[in-house]
Amino acid sequence: MEAIDEPVYTVFDISTPGKVPDIETLINIIENLKDDVRSLRDEVEEVNALRCRDIAAIGAQLAILKEQFSTNNNTAQKGCNVGQITHERLNKLDKVLLQHGMKSFSDISKCLELGTKSTRRQNMTQFSKVLLTMPDRYEIQVSKHSNQKYVRLVPSYLRHLNKSGVVWDID
Repeated sequence: MEAIDEPVYTVFDISTPGKVPDIETLINIIENLKDDVRSLRDEVEEVNALRCRDIAAIGAQLAILKEQFSTNNNTAQKGCNVGQITHERLNKLDKVLLQHGMKSFSDISKCLELGTKSTRRQNMTQFSKVLLTMPDRYEIQVSKHSNQKYVRLVPSYLRHLNKSGVVWDID
């Protein structure tokens, strides 16, 4: 393969052979190159600043999308179509927890009359899944000493119920 001879360009005029530019011309050329380098550095800094702003904006948009996704996902998990019986049970649970503060799952299943003694545990397990989808209303704690779970109202929801001024009667 043949080598291709490409022309070599220099920063000074080569039209007259044997003529070397003087020192002042070389200094001017160097100063011009320094100015070009400075302007290129300034442009790079501007581009980097714009890029950083764009990345920050994309990060903010990503955070908003993540929040929207989690909100949509939580809404889908909440099962917005809570049945009438479950809604009544939640209201009754609110009344019980308002009076007693914290109750165990077994006590709640008795209060809510969740079936016979043999099916009560299964029904409370299903009902607890509904409670788990409502962390803004109920707090579920596991006992450190026994295999029991307890439910209580979240303080913000408790304040909401107390502000409503409704007198709760337990039947």
